[in-house]
Amino acid sequence: MSRNLICLILFAWVLAGVVTSTAQSADPNLVGWWAFEEESGVLKDKSDYQNDGIPTGAVLYQQSGMTGFSLGFNGIDSYVTVGKNGRPHDSFTFGGWIRTSRRHEIDPQSTAGGGGGLGVYNQRYPFFPLFEMSGAGAGLSVGINGISVYESGMGYLPATAVYEAQIGSDWNHIMVVYNVRKPTIFLNGQSVHTGLTSGKPLVMAPIMFGGYIYGFFDGQIDEIHIYNRDLTQGEVEQLMLRDIEAASNPAPFDGEPDVDREVALNWKPGVTANQHDVFFGSNADDVDGATPTADPCSVYMGRQVSNTYAVGRLDFGQTYYWRVDEIAPGKTIKGKTWRFSVEPFAHPLATERIMATASSSSTDGEGPERTIDTSGLSAADLHGTKETTMWLSRDTGTSGAWIQYDFDNTYLLHEMLVWNYNSMMEPFVGLGVKDVTIDTSTNGSGWAALGQNHQFAQAPGAAGYAANTVVDIGNMPLKGVRLNIASNWGGMLLQYGLSEVRFTLIPLSARVPKPASGSTGLDTNVTLNWRKGRQAAVHDVYLSADEQAVIEGTAPVATVSETSYGTGELDLGVTYYWKVNEANEVEDPVLWAGDVWSFTVVEYLTVDDFESYNDFNPDDPNSNRVFFTWIDGWQVPTNGSLVGYAEAPFCEQTIVHEGNQSMPLYYDNTGTAVTSEAGRTWDTPQDWTAKGIKELSVMVRGQETNNPDVLYVGIQDAAGKKAVLNHPDGADVVLATNWTEWATNLQDAAAQGVDLTRVKTLYLGVGDQNDLTQRGAGLVYIDDIRVYGQRAAVVAQE
Repeated sequence: MSRNLICLILFAWVLAGVVTSTAQSADPNLVGWWAFEEESGVLKDKSDYQNDGIPTGAVLYQQSGMTGFSLGFNGIDSYVTVGKNGRPHDSFTFGGWIRTSRRHEIDPQSTAGGGGGLGVYNQRYPFFPLFEMSGAGAGLSVGINGISVYESGMGYLPATAVYEAQIGSDWNHIMVVYNVRKPTIFLNGQSVHTGLTSGKPLVMAPIMFGGYIYGFFDGQIDEIHIYNRDLTQGEVEQLMLRDIEAASNPAPFDGEPDVDREVALNWKPGVTANQHDVFFGSNADDVDGATPTADPCSVYMGRQVSNTYAVGRLDFGQTYYWRVDEIAPGKTIKGKTWRFSVEPFAHPLATERIMATASSSSTDGEGPERTIDTSGLSAADLHGTKETTMWLSRDTGTSGAWIQYDFDNTYLLHEMLVWNYNSMMEPFVGLGVKDVTIDTSTNGSGWAALGQNHQFAQAPGAAGYAANTVVDIGNMPLKGVRLNIASNWGGMLLQYGLSEVRFTLIPLSARVPKPASGSTGLDTNVTLNWRKGRQAAVHDVYLSADEQAVIEGTAPVATVSETSYGTGELDLGVTYYWKVNEANEVEDPVLWAGDVWSFTVVEYLTVDDFESYNDFNPDDPNSNRVFFTWIDGWQVPTNGSLVGYAEAPFCEQTIVHEGNQSMPLYYDNTGTAVTSEAGRTWDTPQDWTAKGIKELSVMVRGQETNNPDVLYVGIQDAAGKKAVLNHPDGADVVLATNWTEWATNLQDAAAQGVDLTRVKTLYLGVGDQNDLTQRGAGLVYIDDIRVYGQRAAVVAQE
C-alpha cells in the first residue's frame, strides 16, 4: 500500500476532526469477520453470526499478516467455505486486506452472459462468486494489474465492475460496496470505480474465499469483513484506518505457548502512533477493561515511546494478557487483548530421546515402548483401556520384572509421571505395578538407588485416567532410569504392567532454534537464535558445513553472551550445521552439550527476474519500463536489438518461466547490424565472487520461426574489460520452444580478464562475434537471470 496514499487519507481525517472508534464494538450489520489468527482447523467468525470457515486443500495458516497473522492460498486447490447465516443480498459490503504477486486476466465490463470465456479463465478469486437458486453470487478477482467484481449465475459470469491499474504486490485494503445491486470498488479507503447494476434480480454476498474451479487465488487475505448493508465512504475509510492505526503483529504472537519467562513484548506500531499505552496482567478482563485513569488491578504499565516493553521475570506456566493502545494526535486507538503462556518449570522429555526395554513382554504388541509412545493418551493426557496401548510382562512363573529407560543424552530430570496398567479388568485382576524400587544412572552403566521403596497407585480400569503417581527425581543429571518391580496390585498372577511413563526435565541445553532445524532458502547472512539453557552464562556456538566437525566439536567456535549469533556472509546453496553448548563455570556440570541443527542457504541470488518492470508513463515517478533498464539498439544502426514490445504491456506476460513477466528480446542481424545485444548497467559494481558465487544462469526460450544465430552473454567490469561467452548449443538455441537453463562458469569470464569483483554491465546478445555475417532476425524470451554457487555447469530443458 502506498505510504503517500496513507498520509493523504490520514490528513483528510485530521482535517475532518474524525476520531476512530476505540474498538470494534458489536455491529448488528456485521455478518462475518475473520481475523485468521488460528494455528490450524476451523477459521472462527468473530461476528455474532458464527459463520465459521472450513478450509479445503493446502491453506497456509499463520502467514505474516497486515495485523497479526493472515491466511495463505496456493493458487492451485486451496479455498475456504464459510457459513451463510444472514447472508446479505443486493445491498452489502465485503472485503479486507489482500496481497498477491500474481496477475489476473482483465475482462471487459459487462452484465450479460458468461460465454466466450468471460470471467472463466485466468482469474484470481480471493472471493469466489458462488450462487444459489435463480440469483447471482458476487465475487472478487485481484491481481497486481487490477481488481474485478464478478457475478455468477446459471449461464452468467460477467465482470460487473472492472478497475484496471497497477496496485502492486504489497498489502491493499480492498472493499466492494453493493448499493441496490450496483458494485463500487474501494482501494485503500478510496472509491476508485463504480460498476454496472447487476443483470440479475438478486445478488448475494460471497461465502467462499480463495477461489474455486474458475480461478484459484495465489496470495494472502487478512481481516475479512462482510456487512449486510452498503457502507459509506467514511465507514470504509474508518475500517481500513482501524487496522493500520492499531497496534498489530504482537510478539509473542497471540496465543503463543512456551514463552521465555524473561520475554520482552514487541508489536508493530500503528501508522499514526507516537506513543503507546501498555497494559499487562494475568486476568483478561482486567487488561481489556483498564484505562490509564481507571486501573483497579494495576495492569497499566505506563506510556511508552518505543514499541517494546520488558515485563521482567514471569511465573512458570502462567498465562498472561496484554494490550497496547496507540496514542496518536487527538485520539487513542484501543488495541486487541493478546495472550501468551510462559514455559512450564519442567518440560517433557521427548519420546524419540528414550529407549525402553523390559524383562519380557506378553505379546509383541504390548512391548515396553508402549509406555513412552503416548499410545492410549488423549490430547488432555487421559489414558484409555485398550490393552495394546500398554506394556504387560509375560507370566514367567517367578515374582518380579523390570523395565528400563535409557536416554540419548544426560538430562536434569525433575519428575516421573506414571499411568499404571489400566485394562478394564484391572480392578479385578490387578496387574498394575505396586511395589517398586528405582535405580538411576548418570552414565548409562553404573546404577544407584533412588530413595527407598516406592508404591505406584492403582489405575481405575476406566477411560479418562489421569496420571496418579508422581515420583520426585530431585533434579538429578541422569542418563537412565530402571524400575525393579516387586509386586502387582492383584497378587495372584505373576504379570506386571504399565500404561505410560513420562519424564520431565529442567531444560539446561539450548533449544528452540531459529531458524528451525532443516530450514531452507535462507539469506546468505543469517542470524542464529535459540532459547538458552536455564543455567547458562555463556554460549559456545559451533558452525560449519562439515556436520561431523560440529558433532565432534572440532568446528570453528564462537563464545557469546547473548542468545543470538550473526554468521556473516555464507555461501549460496550450502547446508550448514550448528550447535550451541551452554556453559556456566559455577554449575556442576559446567557444560551442557546441544543438539546439532541445520539450515540451507538460498541456492541463488536474482540478478533480474523482470517482475519489477511496469508500463507507467515516463513522467510517472514510479515508471520502470523494461527498456529503460535494458538498453537496446534503438536508433543504433550497428545494434539490431530491441527490448520489449512496441505497445503496453511491454514485457511478455504469458510466455514466462516463473512469476508474471519475461523480457522479449528482438534481434535483427541484417542490414547494417550483424549483432544484437541489450545491456543492463549497475550504478555500483557487483561482486560476483562473494557468497560463493560460481555460475551465471539465464532462462531462455526461442521460436521455431527464428533465423538461427548464436546466443551469448557479455560481462563487462568497471574498467571496461568485456568477456563474451557463447551458448554451447550454437545457433540452435534460438529455435527451442521450451525454456532452457543456460548455466555458465564465471571463471570463463575471469579467464578473459574480467574482474568479477567489479561487474558493471551484463549483456545479452544474438550474433556470432567470430563470424560477423548477416544471419537473419527473430525473437527470444529471457527470464530469471541468477547467480549460483558451485553446481555442475548444465544446460537444462523444461
